[in-house]
Order: sequence, then structure tokens, then C-alpha cells
Amino acid sequence: MKTKLFFLTLTLVSVSAWTQVSLKDLNKKPKANLVLKLKSTEGTNGSALAWSPTSKVYCSVIAGNGDFPLDLFSESGVHLQTTNAWEDMRGLWFNPVYSVFEGNTYTYGDVVSFGIEAGKLIEEEPLFELMELPIPDKQLVLTLNTAKNQLVYLNRNASSIHFINSESGESLKELSIKFPCPSDEINYTSLIYTGVSEAPYGVLNYAKKLIYLYSDNGGNPVITIKLPKDAVTNDMFRFSFANNHVWLYDVNSRSWTGYKITKK
Repeated sequence: MKTKLFFLTLTLVSVSAWTQVSLKDLNKKPKANLVLKLKSTEGTNGSALAWSPTSKVYCSVIAGNGDFPLDLFSESGVHLQTTNAWEDMRGLWFNPVYSVFEGNTYTYGDVVSFGIEAGKLIEEEPLFELMELPIPDKQLVLTLNTAKNQLVYLNRNASSIHFINSESGESLKELSIKFPCPSDEINYTSLIYTGVSEAPYGVLNYAKKLIYLYSDNGGNPVITIKLPKDAVTNDMFRFSFANNHVWLYDVNSRSWTGYKITKK
């Protein structure tokens, strides 16, 4: 059950605060246009990246250990801050209702939140919001459907997208999808939420460097995004979405590379 242990100033951010795009606005062959380079050398796998439209900052998290970093960047990619994640994180997203970054942990499958003040992360232990989510694999990188206020994740083995009530932690529906490729070509931990009304969900074919976007009806992809040949892809983690960009993490350069998939 979700236990709100705090109430920061509740800055209600409507869905309209997020850039609204449709299928016709999507770029099917995006190019890299922004790089976020971490300064810390701790950890290996960048698991998620999130964007705050209120503070205009990106937040990155590294999976594997609570001592690994959270990194904050400006909209133009300037590194602003490094602090401990405190928990072994997997997913990371911005919750526009409470104006905080949230994410799911590996150890118990909890959801924790990180406060923001004056454009910086508050450097203290995160607050626990949901305990022991009903997910089949604790490696899964959850994200938030901001339009429905629901947590979502991919179950690659079942070819389905699953939904969780972000306030109660209760399992909701599941959505069957079809992969136009062998399932083992799909990044198994990570699902992206794009905010595009006709294609809100995306999975990564890391083998062919393709992103399949799905509608709320599931089934076959409604559009396929082709990444450049030099894009660095992986079978788990290292794939995220924030601020109209698909993001891929390169463990060698310790950086996130953004590919803007909207024409706006």
C-alpha cells in the first residue's frame, strides 16, 4: 500500500505541461542530438533517465547498488549535481502530481521518491511510497503513464504490458502486444512511456536497433523508429525516454545519448 509520508508543496502539473505530439509528428529516423555525461565512476548500468518539466532538469540513475549515483543535468546537458541514490534503483520517472522524481527499487520492489528544491535534488534518503510491488522480476524498469497516473512495465516472456495503480500499488489490467521479431531480440527490462496519445508505449529491439511503439489497444506496433547504425543498444537496462527523446546509455563513455523522436 502506498504510504505518503510527506506532502511537499503539491504542484499540480497537468498532462498538457508535457509536449503533446501525434503519430504524424514522430521522426522515424532520429539522429543523436544531446549527450549527458556522468562525472561519477561508480556503477555500470544506467537504468533510467527522467525529465522534470517544472525544474527543467534531467535525472539519471545507475542500477546495482544504493551507493551508486543519481546525476542531475540541465536541459542543454550541463552536469549539475551528483548524489547517492541510497537504494538499489531500477526505474526512474517524474511524478507531476507531487513534483518529485520516483523510482522502483530492486531489493524489495518498492517505490521511493526523491525531492527537488531550487532545481537540485534534496540530498537525503528517499521516502518510501509503495512497498513490494506485484512484479514478476525485480530487475524490471518501471515507468509512469502520466496521463493515467499508472505505473507500467514490460513482461517480455508474456508479450504483455502491465499496469499498476500508482497510489495503491494494486495490479490492474494487462495489454497483449506482438513483437515483429524473436522475443529474445527485445530488451527485457525496459519499457518506455512516450506521452504520444496514439503510441504511448515502446520497446527496444536491441539486435536490430529498432523501437516498436504501441497504442493503448496493444497488438502490433503502430510505428517503428529506426535508430542510427552507431547507436549503442543492450539487452537489458540502458534504454529510457524523457523530454521527447529516446535515451541510450553507453557504459564505455558513461553517458546517455538522446535521440529526439519528435519533429517539433
